[in-house]
Amino acid sequence: MNFLNNIYQGKITSCHTQAIFNAYFQGSSYADYILFEILTTNPFGVQYIPNDPNRVLDSYLDFDLSLDRAFELLDIEYRISFDKDIDYSLNLLKQWLKQDNVVVGPLNMEKLPYLYYPQLYNALDHYLVVCKYENKTISLLDSEGIAYIEIDEEKFIQAWKADKIIEGRGQYIMRQILKKERIEISKDKLQKLYLFIIENLSKAQQQSAYKKIINREDNYILNSLTYAIPNRLQKLFIQRNFFKNKKNILFLLDRQIVLFSDMLSNIFENKDIDFNKFNEIDKIENTLLIEIKKLVK
Repeated sequence: MNFLNNIYQGKITSCHTQAIFNAYFQGSSYADYILFEILTTNPFGVQYIPNDPNRVLDSYLDFDLSLDRAFELLDIEYRISFDKDIDYSLNLLKQWLKQDNVVVGPLNMEKLPYLYYPQLYNALDHYLVVCKYENKTISLLDSEGIAYIEIDEEKFIQAWKADKIIEGRGQYIMRQILKKERIEISKDKLQKLYLFIIENLSKAQQQSAYKKIINREDNYILNSLTYAIPNRLQKLFIQRNFFKNKKNILFLLDRQIVLFSDMLSNIFENKDIDFNKFNEIDKIENTLLIEIKKLVK
């Protein structure tokens, strides 16, 4: 079964990118979204986190830290606050909102009361746009199909506390872009991007995520892969779009897409899956690292 054209039909970019664009780059092109996501370098590199059904194929680089990379590569001026007292953070949020929207996160997705069965998002991280804060009510934009929602301050705090997730550099994280730039990258910054990608892939390979899946001990791996594989396909399609003119790299990405798609197809059809395919994917990641190193001048 060939899934290349239809295996993944969800959102291509992740919630951290969508929050930034909802807050500061409305009306941007599809290409801008893809480039920004690439500049976070989050799509590159995989880690396996044991005993966590949502993170058997997790991005190596924390989404929170990956935003810093994108801002650096785009020369975007911004400010960030985290791990402050809650009263201080709320007052600071009010001050920042006088200038522009504020992106908050990562936060506890399961604590967002407006989501349908929020318990389904247990221990998952998320990013939101705060556009207004008055009378102890927070007005939000959420890329999960919520164009505008108001929630009580106390419920917002429970989500913003970020105590249920492993992502993020602390509690009450918020950031605001102070000076917007065009979503484009110079030649020298492109070289720096390659170095960041190489760093991700190199460190991720040392952790041997795919081999750990083969040697798994948990009993929920198949259910976990129905979430993890589409998430990984999302990242591969982003990479594919960026490297569409690099034939050798494109071949490696397409091969991974086929392998992941075959495994996902077998899971959905209740067939046995060949876990040894993860060995091939691991080897492809090594070769991908070699090919990207060739791009560094």
